[in-house]
Amino acid sequence: MIIRSLKHENEECRKMGYRNWIQWQLFIRGIELRPDWEHPEGVLPAAVSRSRWYVKCPYVNCKINIPIDEMESLVFCTDCLNVENDHKPHRVEWQSVEHLKKLLGVRRDHNQRNYLPHLGETHKHLETENEKLINGIYYPAADSFGGSISMKDFDHGIQHT
Repeated sequence: MIIRSLKHENEECRKMGYRNWIQWQLFIRGIELRPDWEHPEGVLPAAVSRSRWYVKCPYVNCKINIPIDEMESLVFCTDCLNVENDHKPHRVEWQSVEHLKKLLGVRRDHNQRNYLPHLGETHKHLETENEKLINGIYYPAADSFGGSISMKDFDHGIQHT
């Protein structure tokens, strides 16, 4: 399964590379700042939202999703400029990427391919949700029925009452 990364969706980033693309983003906005890539500070977990890699900016006045490339080791927020981190990038923590791809890969709907470690979600949470998949789709409403809905309740896409 492919989890889309910044280079999949941004031609300029693909051509320039992530760090040069960040510098270019700052330049076109007229910001004369060079992130200190040699001295990163802090660690942020890689996350997935709707089949796309990102890191959640940790700062109260920002909180945006920063798109990243798979296995990118550093991340810099071009919105808040990492001001609260003295303009230093953060390291990216990657947790069992191949296992995560397996867990999310069984979900047919790309909108349900999410992994949010910054909100406390773990691989175990994904495994538990995957046990409740019906034909590759997670129906949260099924939980409200005490988990009583299962594949045997469906015949050719029609629920029996």
